[in-house]
Amino acid sequence: MKALLQQVFHHSASAFDTVAVIGAGNGDDLPAIRRLKSKRLILAEAHPHQAETLSRLTRPELGEQVLPIAITPTGVADWVELNVCNNLKYCSLEAPLELAKLAPNLRTTGQLHVPAQSFQSFLTSLNLTRSTVNLLILDTPGQNAKLLQAVSPELLHFFSWIVLQGSEIPNLYYGDLTVMDTARILETFGFELAGTITEILCPHAAVSLRRNDILIRTFFLEKDLLDLQEKIQQGIKLHAENQAQIVTLTHEREEQVKRTAKSQEALEVMTRERDALAEEKTSLAKEKDARISQLEAHGAKLEDLQQMLQEELVKAEAQIDLIKDLLLREPEL
Repeated sequence: MKALLQQVFHHSASAFDTVAVIGAGNGDDLPAIRRLKSKRLILAEAHPHQAETLSRLTRPELGEQVLPIAITPTGVADWVELNVCNNLKYCSLEAPLELAKLAPNLRTTGQLHVPAQSFQSFLTSLNLTRSTVNLLILDTPGQNAKLLQAVSPELLHFFSWIVLQGSEIPNLYYGDLTVMDTARILETFGFELAGTITEILCPHAAVSLRRNDILIRTFFLEKDLLDLQEKIQQGIKLHAENQAQIVTLTHEREEQVKRTAKSQEALEVMTRERDALAEEKTSLAKEKDARISQLEAHGAKLEDLQQMLQEELVKAEAQIDLIKDLLLREPEL
């Protein structure tokens, strides 16, 4: 790590403004980091005893600050469980996997409940600018790749340099990548490999990456292209969905036209039937009126005949009475 930091210092065009170290340990690399002569040094360490030791070594008047927290990929919880090993260098938020085979004497001694902050929140709180030279050092066993994959690349672009401390062997911890595989993640974000160091104690290794503005522009262009392609695909999908909907609506409209035509035809039949019924009703009404008139005329004739018969009856009764009176006056009777 010390040799790699020296390379970074010599290849940096300007003085460092901010150096942020995640997984600062007990301060073994502090002298090498101080040679970078940064204006501000932020040291994050999850293990409370190591953070306390680190605090005793730091010099706040020189802009050095210790954060006794674990930096996590996500901000799901404010507290996390730290897996503590008998060698504190290997403490991790992830459980050891291949590490147990590589170092049989290394063992987990317990867990500590430690405060936590998300990587995204941590980087945002630094308030960095692209106009200054900044360095990020990641030395989080089992976590480096997860941290980089969880953060917005734009936040990483505030760093001119990034140093990764890791392993040459994958899966030392659950889901862990080698230091070179982790570096490839940064290469996709617009960083280029600047230096590598393999430490004496295998499998430890470290790499440095430098921000390349041309690669970053390419990164954003590729991102914009992917976004554009995604929008085009979404547009094509939406167009296909609209076409399918148009076909469905056209079919429904045709069915509606057919139903309307049938309804119109039925309406016309009903109209003709109604007109026929109306004509029949009119005809029946006329026949009824004619019959009524006929019956009324016949009734009038009957009344006249009855009147005549009544008058004839009265005359007949009068004649009978006269005949009776004449007969009564005859002497022979």
